[in-house]
Amino acid sequence: VPNGNTNILFDMGYNHGTADVRQYNNGQEFVSDIKTDNYTAGLRLEANLERQKSRLVPFAEFRYMKVKNHDYKNSHGTKFATENQSLYLPKVGLAWIGEFTSPDSVNTWRTVVEAGYIWNLGDRQAEGTVAMGANVADIGYDIVDSGSYYAKAGLEFVNQNFKAGLFYRYLKGSKVRNNKWYVNLDWMY
Repeated sequence: VPNGNTNILFDMGYNHGTADVRQYNNGQEFVSDIKTDNYTAGLRLEANLERQKSRLVPFAEFRYMKVKNHDYKNSHGTKFATENQSLYLPKVGLAWIGEFTSPDSVNTWRTVVEAGYIWNLGDRQAEGTVAMGANVADIGYDIVDSGSYYAKAGLEFVNQNFKAGLFYRYLKGSKVRNNKWYVNLDWMY
C-alpha cells in the first residue's frame, strides 16, 4: 500500500522442503528422508528517500514463521520425532537501491545493497526424541541465535509484474555465520 514516500507491504508464503541425508558412522551408511513445511507472513513499513536514480530505504519489518517438522525414520530403523517451532522475527534495516529504466519504460534493472539486524523470538530451542527399538532418548538443540546482523547485495530485473534477482547474503549471529547465494523469482498481481 503506497502512501506518498512510505509503503506498507504484506506477504505470505509456503515452502515445502525435502532433504535426502546420507551419513556414514563406523563404516555404516545411514539414509534418511527428512521433510519440512514452512509457513510465513510478514508486514514491512518502509520510507523511500529518493535522489536522482537511486533510493535510500529505511525499514522495519515483523515476520511470523511456523516450521513444521515431520517425524522420520532412517535406514537402520532409528525414529526421530521433533517438535514444531513458531518464530517471531522483528527486523530493522537500511537499503540502497539504484535503478536504470529502459527507454521504453518496460524493463528496470536495480542494484540493491541492504544491511540490518534480525531478532529471533519464540521457539529458539527445540526438543525431540530418538527411538531405536525400545530405547528412547530425549534430545534438545538450538534452532537459531537470539539475533543476527546481515548484509546483502544483488541485482534485480523487473518487467511489469515479474521480478527476478541474484543476491549474496552474509549473516552473523553469536553462534552462527552464514554465506548464501540465492535467486529470487516473484510474480506480482
